[in-house]
Amino acid sequence: GQPVEPPQPVEWYPDQLAWWMTTPKQVIRRHAPFASFQKFLVAETEVGNISRQELVSMIPPLLIDIRPGMTVLDMCAAPGSKSAQLMEALHAGEEETILQAAKQVKEGSAGPEPLGPEGLNDDGRTTGLLIANDSDYKRAHLLIHQMKRLSSPNLIVTNHDATLYPSIKLPPLPAPEGQRPINRYLKFDRILADVPCSGDGTARKNIGVWKDWSPASALGLHTTQVRILVRALQMLKVGGRVVYSTCSM
Repeated sequence: GQPVEPPQPVEWYPDQLAWWMTTPKQVIRRHAPFASFQKFLVAETEVGNISRQELVSMIPPLLIDIRPGMTVLDMCAAPGSKSAQLMEALHAGEEETILQAAKQVKEGSAGPEPLGPEGLNDDGRTTGLLIANDSDYKRAHLLIHQMKRLSSPNLIVTNHDATLYPSIKLPPLPAPEGQRPINRYLKFDRILADVPCSGDGTARKNIGVWKDWSPASALGLHTTQVRILVRALQMLKVGGRVVYSTCSM
């Protein structure tokens, strides 16, 4: 019996792609006037058209400046909402370039590959890669469940300690005759390190953190946070970008 505000676009998120609403989820789930809206939300979430996510957690992927064709690592990725944002950025503009490439093929105006602009030059498809990692085995499964909704072929999910993330060996470069091949390792254009933390920045929705917080809970994670950041910098290309974030104050 109360008037309800409709969903509103988030002012600072580009292209009105993020929306928020003040109606609590308990109301939407339980009250008959919301039944069709609730079905819409569930169905669109399952097929990957909608992701439901805390507003502040949408900020780090916006600052990382991903473009199609880049090689990207999300070091602490579960449950996968930020990874989904990163993947969306890797595929930006892909639908238009695929249609353009198909038109060129149909008209016979397509030359030899590659077709399309840089980063989208695999017949209009993105040539980028996202590696999404999480050290927790169960959370890595949750990450896969989230990411498979997007049906992207440009994804690798790994389950590894981010502080010791392994160097990924690439095929060696051919060496001059009589010399050994030159070893190469994968370096990343962009790395997101959303590191484990005490979570005290989430007190607005999780009042328990005030009761349980102690300096030790923050200080105990400091070494891990620094090691993840140092490992990220070691794996970065020259001129690349690391975005480091926590949900603590």
